[in-house]
Amino acid sequence: MALFKKYDVTACFSGHFHQNVVTATSWGMPMIVTGPLSMNLYSDISDELSNGETNGIGFRVVDVGERPGEFTHKWHLLDDEEELYTVSGLNCA
Repeated sequence: MALFKKYDVTACFSGHFHQNVVTATSWGMPMIVTGPLSMNLYSDISDELSNGETNGIGFRVVDVGERPGEFTHKWHLLDDEEELYTVSGLNCA
């Protein structure tokens, strides 16, 4: 974490936690943990740290802007295969 702060890292994205967690470090760097495409596990911190995102099987789309540090992200539940192709921009027809 000291290196992230030293080099002014904009955000940290990671996975394999089996839950969605959206939080920030003590100096404000966003830390976004993305749940799996398999099994989600529930814990007491799930609701507290999910930042309103629903835990479930899905994927995260990250849009990186043109300016340094500019990004948005959104968690999409994998309820419907058609939605997957629409959100990802894939044309499977």
